[in-house]
Amino acid sequence: MSIAVQAPQLSETSAGRIDRSKQNGSYEILRFVAALGVVWFHCHAPLELLGYAGLPALVALSLGLATAPGRPYPFSVTLSKRARRLLLPWVFWCIVYGLGKIFKSIAIGEPVSDRVTEWIFMAGPALHLWYLPYAFAVTCLGGLARRSYNPSSEFVIVLLSVASVVLTTVICSWVLETTSLPAPFSQWIYAFPAVVIGCCLPHSDNNSSKILSVLCLLSAVIVACLSTRSASFSTPYIAGIAAVGAAWLTHVPATTFVKWLGGLSFGIYLVHPITESILITLTSYKNDSALALLVIAVSILLTAGLQRTPFKVVL
Repeated sequence: MSIAVQAPQLSETSAGRIDRSKQNGSYEILRFVAALGVVWFHCHAPLELLGYAGLPALVALSLGLATAPGRPYPFSVTLSKRARRLLLPWVFWCIVYGLGKIFKSIAIGEPVSDRVTEWIFMAGPALHLWYLPYAFAVTCLGGLARRSYNPSSEFVIVLLSVASVVLTTVICSWVLETTSLPAPFSQWIYAFPAVVIGCCLPHSDNNSSKILSVLCLLSAVIVACLSTRSASFSTPYIAGIAAVGAAWLTHVPATTFVKWLGGLSFGIYLVHPITESILITLTSYKNDSALALLVIAVSILLTAGLQRTPFKVVL
């Protein structure tokens, strides 16, 4: 199963609002580490399921920031901002990966049609691109839903949150266990509990209430995951949501360096499949920790370099 990540720009409120918490460097650190985890997973390095925790962590954090309180923009402005941040890069990288597949087919003398998959029109020519249009949809709709429904009772909020998290986690894990869905439907379903979890992250100014709410959400995730029989579902979710909870409750100064690290995450995610493919061709590394570390290092350098060019708008 392929995944992805700076998918939403997490330091910016995805719902189109001014995020009062965007100066919390813990969010940027989580984004960066989660992006590295995605690369680690895709390279099939040891403990790859812990790397896969990057997906639920990024989705939940994106939705948590998308639903943060603040001065709301009109929904049309939200759509425009999200489209520039997510759909524009998606179109660009679809072209890049599409041309790459065409050139590779020509080079090895196979029909280009052999590289056309059933999911290409919903995800793109590279499966990891599924996340961008998905993130666009869920962050826009999640922010709109949270703005439209906001019970005044914190007890009601926590109760509904826990019930929603348990229900969606159990249902989605059961669907994945009992069916064989084609891409990108399996990715969409896998990520959906994290969408709900992110929408349920607390925004209370009361620190004790915030801690209690996060612990309740984490407990709900653990209980729901323990009811599944799939380690590939439960391990990433428990680890990923625990990391989100820690970031949500911890404040780290957002220094220039920390913001720079967080800003690399989108680019790392977008370029790492190209990097991995080239390195596998040029080296003897095959799906191990050495390959993962090399892909991470080259992807960081490539992203940092591209951010100094006009291509920074698609990173």
